[in-house]
Amino acid sequence: MIHALAAVIAFMTFSLDFGQVIIEDLLPLNTPPQKVIALTFDDGPNPSTTPTVLAELEKRKITATFFLIGIHARDYPDIVKRMDKDGFEIENHTWEHLFLPHCSNATIDVQLNRTTDLIEKITSKKPHYVHPPMWGFDKRTMAESKKCGIDTTLWTIDPSDWQDGNTNHVVTYVLSRASAGDIVLLHDIHPTTVAAVPIILDSLSKKGFKFVTVSELLKIDQKLATEGKLDWRKKAEWQFPGLIPSAQQAEKSETARKPNTKKE
Repeated sequence: MIHALAAVIAFMTFSLDFGQVIIEDLLPLNTPPQKVIALTFDDGPNPSTTPTVLAELEKRKITATFFLIGIHARDYPDIVKRMDKDGFEIENHTWEHLFLPHCSNATIDVQLNRTTDLIEKITSKKPHYVHPPMWGFDKRTMAESKKCGIDTTLWTIDPSDWQDGNTNHVVTYVLSRASAGDIVLLHDIHPTTVAAVPIILDSLSKKGFKFVTVSELLKIDQKLATEGKLDWRKKAEWQFPGLIPSAQQAEKSETARKPNTKKE
């Protein structure tokens, strides 16, 4: 069964016209033979929550991919160093969590390059992927990101943990949808998500899932991308209608995603 938009928007040969966006180069992926899944965490690091997520992953020897906001990585470099030391994949989530379709090319370059340069300075490793904040991407932003050496990546399961604020919802949503080849979007800045993480890890492990990074999953899937086209509008769990949220939706999303930096 074909599955997962799993995500890299790489240079392929067909395009889809959907709402306000033409998504070119969508990589159609087949379900991997291995029962693999990638967990991703956006918007960190946050000193009140991210270390707990790292501890839960480290305790179980499970890997994950963290998409960091540049200003947060700048403020908490020791957490970034810990991520790198323990083998987690570290990627780009822009410098200030801006809605990229509203940005000029020059601003996109700054948002991506500043974050890339900082991550490379801290870890000696350069990120290769970006999760576009607030689902904000289009043809232009994808092309400009590519010029910065960054591929746009997406996800297949999004429990909207930033919006719901309910641990049980996050757990139920992820576990009821998880299958081989999925990329799960979570946010390590919310206490309710932190509480969900060990339950998700243990439950998926009991179901026989192996956890991989985004880049590892893409390498597996790219070998299988030789037949079929993904009906991603049915398979993926897009949270905004028409792909690009309105300015009002983006503003609401940004407000809800503000991290809680208070010590619990």
